[in-house]
This record gives sequence, structure tokens and C-alpha cells, in this order.
Amino acid sequence: MPECPIRPPACWQIYESHSFYCRLLLCEGAAEFFSKIAECEDTLKFEPREFIVQGDKVVVVGHYEARAKATGREYATYFIHVFTVREGKITSFVEYTDTAAIAEAFVKIQNA
Repeated sequence: MPECPIRPPACWQIYESHSFYCRLLLCEGAAEFFSKIAECEDTLKFEPREFIVQGDKVVVVGHYEARAKATGREYATYFIHVFTVREGKITSFVEYTDTAAIAEAFVKIQNA
């Protein structure tokens, strides 16, 4: 089994886009986090486009598209992921993205 790339306690900050908040994660927690996202949406594209490394920070600039399973509505947005890596392990993760576009995809359209 490969070694876990996340050093506990690791704080992952995902803002209101998926209604998951900063929490302490072990490898099992990271797996749970990604499975919850998979329960909520289908990823259509995930394109990391640029990697910037300085000191213990890795910044990834990219674009992704997904479909909300509850509504069938799609969204597309850019993202910036900021990782802190110490001794080869991820110690924190912060995502910046267009949370309004994501939230809109999860809102059911009501008939007038």
C-alpha cells in the first residue's frame, strides 16, 4: 500500500462551494472528503494548467467543469489550489474558486 501523502493533522479549507469546511484530516478523512464530492457531482473536466513552487508552497492554477447530480446543471470555473508541503507531505490545502457558480448549479430551477 502506498504511503499516505497527507500528514495529520492537515487542514483542508474548501469554502462553501461544497458545504464542506476546514477540518482535520487523516488519509481516511481525505478519502471520505473525495467520496462525498463524488456523491454530489460528476467531474466533467479537471485541468491543472500551471504549477508554481516557492518554499513550502505549491500553487496550482486550473480549470474544472462538473455537473450537480441533484439538479443535472453544469458549471465551469477556474481554481487556485494552495498546498503547504513539509517533509514530502501535504500539511494544508486551500481552494479558491467561483463558489457562486458552483452554488448556482446546485439550486433547482423552479417553474414560474
